Amino acid sequence: MTTQLDNMYRDLILDHYEHPRNCHELNHTDRTEEGFNPLCGDHVNIQFEQDGRTITDISVCTKGCAICTASGSIMSDILKGLSVDETKSMVENVKAFLTGDRDIDPADLPSSLQALSGVRKFPIRIKCALLPWTTAELALNKK
Repeated sequence: MTTQLDNMYRDLILDHYEHPRNCHELNHTDRTEEGFNPLCGDHVNIQFEQDGRTITDISVCTKGCAICTASGSIMSDILKGLSVDETKSMVENVKAFLTGDRDIDPADLPSSLQALSGVRKFPIRIKCALLPWTTAELALNKK
């Protein structure tokens, strides 16, 4: 069963890498941020469009490895429609889940994030998966 699950997760990551979601120019940008990982060269550009405290649209464009691109694509699907507070909470939970800093039950996260659980076995790749999330956090914390 583990092999089937690993294959399913690998296929999901490859699909998000080959067909990233929500990389487009927004008509109106409320918050924007760029992130860069100098260790591997990953680059992320995030734009948020908000209606009050709700994220109505998000653009996540990455140039980098499959893990970073897939993580950004998965993140963009999850965050669209959440409030800013819900988004900040989600970012904290994903960071804790990937780094193991806090016990997070994978069942408490959107199922698409479980595809990134294998990254935890490779500490050098955790930064790749986290870059979109930490960049989103920086954008949301801007005044």
